[in-house]
Formats: sequence, C-alpha cells, structure tokens
Amino acid sequence: MAKHTGGEGRGEAALLAGLLGGFAIFIKFSAAFFVIGAALGLALTRFNVRELLKNGQIWAMALVGATPSLFYLYHGIRYGGLGGQFAGRFFPSLFLNPLNYVQWLTEVNLAAGGLFIMLALLSFLLVKDRSLKGLMIGLWSAYILYGLFFNYHTATHDYYHLPFISIVALSLGPLAGWAAAQWTETNSGYGRGVVYVILLYGLFSVIWEVRNQLKAVDYRPEAQMWAEIGEKLDHAPTAMGLIPDYGSRLEYYGFTSAGIWPTLDDLNYTELRSGDAFVVRFRRLVRNKIYFLVTDFEELKRQPKLSAHLVKYPVYAQGEGYIIYQLREKK
Repeated sequence: MAKHTGGEGRGEAALLAGLLGGFAIFIKFSAAFFVIGAALGLALTRFNVRELLKNGQIWAMALVGATPSLFYLYHGIRYGGLGGQFAGRFFPSLFLNPLNYVQWLTEVNLAAGGLFIMLALLSFLLVKDRSLKGLMIGLWSAYILYGLFFNYHTATHDYYHLPFISIVALSLGPLAGWAAAQWTETNSGYGRGVVYVILLYGLFSVIWEVRNQLKAVDYRPEAQMWAEIGEKLDHAPTAMGLIPDYGSRLEYYGFTSAGIWPTLDDLNYTELRSGDAFVVRFRRLVRNKIYFLVTDFEELKRQPKLSAHLVKYPVYAQGEGYIIYQLREKK
C-alpha cells in the first residue's frame, strides 16, 4: 500500500477543515465570521498575504467551504425569499452612536462576565505558541467585526454573544495553564488537594446559583390561566397578544396561538427600519384579529401609546393575570 506524503496529508487536512468550516457556515451564516477569522489567524502565522494568495490549498479549502452556503444562498434568495433575512441587520446611524457601544458592552458582560473577559485579555501576555496566538487574534477580530456588522442586535440581544463565550473560554486556557504550572511547582500533594477543593467549591457555587434561579419562580400555577384563556378565545388564532415567550405558553396550555405584539425594543427596531407611526403599525398588526390579549403588564407599562389605545376597546374577558380586549365584532 502506498504511503501518503506529508504534502498529501496536509492537503487532505486542508480539505477536511474547509468541509467542516463550510458545514458550520451552511448551518448558520453568521458562523462565517468566526470560521474565516480563525482560519486567517492561523494561516497568517505561517504565510504572508502574498504567499497566502498563491497557496493552492488555501483556495481549495475556501472553495470547499464556501460552495454549499453560496448555493443555498443563491437558491434561497431567488426562490425562497431568503433575502429578507439580511434586511435590518446593519444600521449606519448606530455606527457612530456611543450609547450603542455602551449597550453592547452591557450585553457582552452579561453573557461572558467582565472579570473573565479581563482575564482572557491578560492571558494574551502568556501565549508563546504562534499558532495559538494567531488563532486567538483571529477569533477576537472576527467577534469585533461580527459585532460591528450586527450593530443593533449585539447591543440589544444577549444571545448574539453566545459565540464570544467560547472565545473567552479558549483565551483563558494559557492563563489556566500558567496557574496550574505554578501550583504544581510550588505546592505539595496536600497543597494541590486544597486547590482542587477550592476549584470544586467554585464550580458547586455556580451550579447552586443556577439551581436557585431556576427554582425562584414556579410557573406551574400559570397552566390554569393559559388554559382558561384558550377557552375564552375558542382555541382559535383570532387574537393579537402582548404575552411572554412568543406565545409558547398559550400554545402549550391553551391549545391555540396568537399574533405576537412586539416589545418596546422590537418596536424601536422596527422604527429604525420603517419609521411607521404607532397607529399605522397597530392597524397593520391587528388586521384580521378580533381580540387583543394582554398578560405581560410590565411590558404594557413600557408602551403608554398601546395602553392608551387599548382602553378605547371594550373588555371581552378578564381574569387573574390577563385581560382580553375586543377589537371588532366576531363574524
């Protein structure tokens, strides 16, 4: 059996990397920032830009990675209305807005924690391996570009920072390795045991805090309320609702669905895109709806225009935790 040469092995590895990276992008287009950023970060530790542009393996890897997503993108835009998914992702007016960056920082601190971000940045000082440093720089640069492109969503949606958690975790590796080496060199077996106990305590405290948050609110009593609402609505999708969780509780317990009235943040987002006045937006959203259901009263307080407008309509039904307004007569 013939043996592969080193060049053939590297070529196969490059194609496999392109295939796996392309699969990630195919599943979620925004992954392109991080796949391309990581790949460029690693490649630039071995080649300069001119060498990179002349490297056939790099082009093959890019072609293999890009083809499935480009084919899907072409087909989706031409035949499936996919183009609408790209609208409203970048707002030039926010690019120079300092408040937007403050909100971005708030969301990323909630997602990854300011302390861990600080330690991850300090960890750069301990990186000696060029490939690892290139990977880290590529990923951090990719995240910054990702945040600048999705400049509205990174400032208002915490889950847009989920990829950053992995980047911070990877970046903490060199610092954790250095700390482990120091403990190993300076502590006896007993001292290392103490360190492990401390680490276990930290892990347990985090798990316990998550457990407390999950048990802080018991949502089971709401089941009866949603079932009652479903009966009031005749288990028919005839209502617009200011309700939590995109109406999933109404669907699960009430066996019906409702149109979802946007939150104040979503309304601000819509205004950035279309500039529609409240009355115009209300008429458009409640078209063909008979009722308006409200269970999220905290959100209703944040929307005084909606609150003032709804009181113009008669109350169809009311109970503990909900109120249903009748927008028009049932046919």
